[in-house]
Amino acid sequence: EMDGIEFLERIREDCGIFPFILYTGKGSEEIASEAISAGVTDYLQKDTGSGQYELLCNRIENAVAKRRARRTYRELFRKLPVGLTIHDSETGIITGANGNFSEILGYDASALVGRHPSEFSPDDPRFDRETANQHLRRAVRDGSWTCEWKNRTKDGEEIWVDVTLRPATIDGRKRVLAIVQEITDRKERERELQTVKRKFETVFEYSNDAIFVVDVEADAIVDCNPAATDLVGYPRERLRSMAASDLHPHDLPEFMEFAESVLEEGNGWTDELTCYGKDDQPIPVEASAAVCEIDGKTCIINNLRERTGSG
Repeated sequence: EMDGIEFLERIREDCGIFPFILYTGKGSEEIASEAISAGVTDYLQKDTGSGQYELLCNRIENAVAKRRARRTYRELFRKLPVGLTIHDSETGIITGANGNFSEILGYDASALVGRHPSEFSPDDPRFDRETANQHLRRAVRDGSWTCEWKNRTKDGEEIWVDVTLRPATIDGRKRVLAIVQEITDRKERERELQTVKRKFETVFEYSNDAIFVVDVEADAIVDCNPAATDLVGYPRERLRSMAASDLHPHDLPEFMEFAESVLEEGNGWTDELTCYGKDDQPIPVEASAAVCEIDGKTCIINNLRERTGSG
């Protein structure tokens, strides 16, 4: 014969952890404390009247619902196709990590738990302990926070990750859940695009050819280079406020046909256009153009070179 607490301990040994409500007629603060220490899910003292059974049923339903919710959470934690870590909301220490996050860094989950995320980052003040904890505090304060972070894998490779932080209460404790996705390839593409952009800007600004960036649909000059201002005599800001067709008042059909051909084919060339500048004098030009996308708009980059020996 055994009491309820001894029965709980035997059940835990044989069957593991699942909801256990101690329903006893021997209630006291000492027994309640002992039951909580033993790990009961809930504690209820027997009473007279049928109301106690309804209360017991409610306690059972709540215990089972919480158990199912924890099981669902653990399943999601293991199976979601992104890296997940759980952090102490005050210290930032990792209290849990799923398999996907382990794969990202190349460590076993056991080697991650109990350590701070800054320990898996390069020696850089942008990714130190205090900066990491600032991000965690921001998430707790605002309800969510997203940042980009640099990690160092077990093999020593430096990688970029996108991190979304959300406060959560897990097993009664205040935590911060981190959703982590590697973005190293994306960051490399962004770096390459920035390099290309800088090169283009250099060519754009210092080219001897007049270059106009034209939004054909809006009939607008989006931008132009210094050589363009030299060609037509208008200052840059004035050109940016003009319609592209303003430069071709006497051969507008030819200009529109050329622009539409470039949009359709992706590029084009013609020597049958004439610009009119500030002094309203004709400027015969060769035009070489290609399609580009700027701020989500399809434009053409139109290179104009004055034809010599014309007329």
